[in-house]
Amino acid sequence: MYRRIIMSRFGGLGDMVMLTPLLRGIKTLYPETRLTVIGNDNAKEMMEACPFVDEYFTYDKSLKNTLFLIKTLWKSDVVYLMDTLYRISTVYAMARIKERVGLPHKRKAFLTKCLTVEPWMNYAYEPVVYAYFLKKV
Repeated sequence: MYRRIIMSRFGGLGDMVMLTPLLRGIKTLYPETRLTVIGNDNAKEMMEACPFVDEYFTYDKSLKNTLFLIKTLWKSDVVYLMDTLYRISTVYAMARIKERVGLPHKRKAFLTKCLTVEPWMNYAYEPVVYAYFLKKV
């Protein structure tokens, strides 16, 4: 069982709202697991008020913030990257997170498991796609 699951999603407020059913499902399945979400500053208040998110961190690409995240996330169990950002992927690799799962894009070297998009996903409700990917881990 995982001690800490990290969900990485950088996008607008609507993207974070679409993520909440998955976060709730994870916390329901793994109530003892620490659920950390990392994203943009625009969703901080909403995610901190979310009852099934244990902690929320933002990433602003500064050296201070990068070192803080590496130290805080050091050797966590799994990070699930739901975006294709290159720089945050390197932060997770430097934090030596055991499993780094996501879509390959430019960052394939920093992932331990690459997911593939299937044609049906272009027409599916976004949380369903997220849940499908999480099942693959």
